[in-house]
This record gives sequence, C-alpha cells and structure tokens, in this order.
Amino acid sequence: MKHRTIQALLKYKVAILIFLIVGFLAGYFVTEYVVNYNFSYYSLEIQSNQHPDTFLTEEFFSRTLEEIDRYNEQNQPKISYADISYKKMLKKVKKENLSSYGQYRILVQRKYFLNTFRNASGSVNTGKNRCATYFKLILNYNENDTLHIEFLNGGEAEEVGYFNPYLLGGATAVGMLVISFAFFFIITKKDLKHILVDISDQERIFRTPFHKKYWIYAKNEFTTVRKICGMSVLFALMFICKGFTLPSGFGTLGIGLTYLFFSILSMIYGPIAGIVVGFLSDMLGYVVYQSGTVFFMGYTLNACLSGLVYGLCFYKTKITFAKCLYARLFVNLFVNVVLGSIWWAVIYDLNLEAMMTYMTIISLPKNLIYLLPQSILLYILLKAICKPLSHYGILAEEIGRNVSII
Repeated sequence: MKHRTIQALLKYKVAILIFLIVGFLAGYFVTEYVVNYNFSYYSLEIQSNQHPDTFLTEEFFSRTLEEIDRYNEQNQPKISYADISYKKMLKKVKKENLSSYGQYRILVQRKYFLNTFRNASGSVNTGKNRCATYFKLILNYNENDTLHIEFLNGGEAEEVGYFNPYLLGGATAVGMLVISFAFFFIITKKDLKHILVDISDQERIFRTPFHKKYWIYAKNEFTTVRKICGMSVLFALMFICKGFTLPSGFGTLGIGLTYLFFSILSMIYGPIAGIVVGFLSDMLGYVVYQSGTVFFMGYTLNACLSGLVYGLCFYKTKITFAKCLYARLFVNLFVNVVLGSIWWAVIYDLNLEAMMTYMTIISLPKNLIYLLPQSILLYILLKAICKPLSHYGILAEEIGRNVSII
C-alpha cells in the first residue's frame, strides 16, 4: 500500500502542485479581501479643540455633505468626494486619545475605502489616500468657527492591523497540502485501484487528445440529427444563462453559470463543437444581450478557446477534479485575465502600464478568488450527470462509473 501510494503521488505531482498554488491564492485573497477589509483599519491622527464624539456623527457628516452638494449645484469645478455608506462607517469608527492633550486617533475600517482604478489614466487611487482625502474634506469643510481640526503626520493615513497576505497564503498552501495528503491516504486505503484506474482504450476513451481517432470522433459529432438537436438544447440553456450574471465586486466583471453548460456540451460533443458553439454564442450574445460596448472579435476568440479547452479536458476521457481545475485554470488565468486584459486595453486604447494595472487590480483578483469554487461546482455537476448520461448511451459507461478526484 505504501509503495502504491507514493507511486500515485509521484504520478499526480502536477495535481499536487496545482493544489499548492490554489491553496496559496485562496489564503492570499481571503486574507486580503476578507480579513484585512473587515479587521484592519486606516489610522488618522488629528489635533482638535473638541472631542471626536462631537463631529464624528451622522448629523455632522450629513450636514456637511449637503453643503458640498449645494456648492456643486452653483459652482465649477465641482468638489468630488467618495460615495460611501458613511452612516455604517461611523458606527464602526474607533476613537483613541493620544498622549498629548487634544490629540486623537481615528480608526476607519479598511473596507469603506478600497483601491480604485481610473480607466482613463490607468492609475490607482489607494484606499489610504481616499480615506485621508475624504476626512480632510468633511472635517475641514464647515462653517462652524468653534471647531478647529489639524491633521497630523502630514494628513496621511496609516494601515493598522494589516495581515501579510503572502505569509498567510503560504500557510494555507501548506495546510491544504497536508489535508490533501491525509484525504488521499484515507480514500486510497480502501479502494486505491478504483481511484487510479486507467479506463482509456485508445479506441473509444483516450488518455490524451493527441490521437487520430479522437479527432475523427469529434468531427463526426455533427453528422446526425440527434446529436445536433442535443447540441442545440445545451446551447439554448447556455445562451439563457449568458443573460444573467451575479456581481463579483470587481468593477463591471460579473459571475455567470454559462461555463457549466458550456462544459457539458463540450464533454459530450467534443472540442470542435466547443469552438463552433463558442463562436456562435459570442456572436448571437452580442446581438441579443447588447451591453452598450463595441463588438470586438478578441472576445469571440476567448469563447472559442474556452470551448476548445473544455472539450480537450472532458471529451472521451476520464472525468476528474484535477481536469476541472486544469480547465478553469486555463480559462480564468489565460483567457480571462491575460487575453481579456489585452482586449480591454485595445478597445480603450490604453498603454501597457494601464493594462497591467487593470489586470492586477480588477481582473486577476476576481478570477483567482472564484477559481476554486468554480472548479468544485463544475466537478460536482459533471459527477452528478455522468452516470445518467452513460445510462442513456450518451457517454461511455466506463466514464460514467469512474468519475474521481484524480
């Protein structure tokens, strides 16, 4: 058993490496976008002739913002300020007395002042800068001569309680690897042969797509009415999902379920069908679901590449979670992040620096955060439908019976 387990681990070292990468990324982004946003603060130090309890109130902020709005209605240039939920923010604000009389520290939750991206210039307005600018505007813009506030440390905000996402990401990767090893030992103790079974026969089920018969099968998926009708049904479901996306929290990027039906279609009908459906989906999607943006063939290429990858990973081969992860890694990181950022820069005529800023601030975090959940959801769905599909002869029976983790 020990020899077989070591042999299996060596055989699937790529999957182990991916688990390490995913563990690090999961730890990094949970730390950065959950822990740090909710439990770390921006610190502002001020000197005031009144205690912060008198002006860090909903009434004071509401009155000041109304004054600024009245000014903007009558004057140019307008005074801009961050549009935040100041009522909720003020409930979470902490006030501390400093050693010197009349000096105070204001602690504001980091989540209310996130880094923002300027499309036109490609520059980043950091949360620290936004927080400092906002409070200096509100606290200094008043008609009450009895209130005098001076910002210390040059009026700059400092981060307090910030956790290093790289360290916690590394710890998560190690922890995830240990759990994966333990899980592997538990499941292989009973049925190692079932998990590592090789069902490929190079006639109907293939170990890799680099086989002539594989592509003959993929080409012949368009030869019968039954197959085209099945393809059309899945395409319709995929097309309906294309019109609904959930907000991701990263600019205008959304989360859709289209990829699930796209994966099923490519698993049943192959990579060539995936390319064709990806092309048609993007073309028709632009006509039906007009988003107000210009049509660009680069995104059509993205859809075709996604269909190709899903087909290569799932068509006439053993279905595993590792392959679900491979497929989403390629689509999320290469298609969505790399190519998507390039197409975005081409459309808006931005330079390399602006493109890299968009990629690292907007596109990469969203695709990395949802990489593992999307892979798990895809694996659960494929595992659930493979047996019914094999029962009706749509998939090979060996594929339906041998869906596994690795």
